[in-house]
Amino acid sequence: MKRLVIGISLLLSPPTFGKSHQESFRNVNFSLERQFTYQANHQQLIARYRGEGNKEDFEFIVREFSRAFDKIIKDSNLDEITQCHDYNLSIYDLREGTINNRNIMEFFNWRPVQAGRYKLSGLYDSLYAGPNSATIFVSLDTSSRRETIIHETAHFIYDTYCLSGMEMNTEEFAQYYEEIL
Repeated sequence: MKRLVIGISLLLSPPTFGKSHQESFRNVNFSLERQFTYQANHQQLIARYRGEGNKEDFEFIVREFSRAFDKIIKDSNLDEITQCHDYNLSIYDLREGTINNRNIMEFFNWRPVQAGRYKLSGLYDSLYAGPNSATIFVSLDTSSRRETIIHETAHFIYDTYCLSGMEMNTEEFAQYYEEIL
């Protein structure tokens, strides 16, 4: 079974697919909810974490997100640039059965993902996340968890720094950093 990391799909999908994230996850039992603060490029980023895993899963997310964010900012020469979007970031750490449940993830445009052929391992969204919000979704069960976090963090940076004028689109940007970090 192939794994699929999708970040741009929600940015290009028409806003007719469903509910907000909070409404969609009302029946999911999160075992861990935390908030962490990260000093990001002269700005303080406060992220909300909701996970179906444990404390070690949370610590892994914080460590890998921070590492990826620092390296991408430095490598992209964004050190002195201010973000154009000041999003409230949420990170959902989900079991494979949750992230691939079409009833829960109903805000996602599933049409490009053929039923049973692919499983989502990660997703970035700022369209259905709510006003001034962005969300990263990561599967707890993927063998490429670290790469998925890097990939979705790159989408977050591309979006928050309004890099759409670059030679690379958001998916190329995310794939580039997933491969080199």
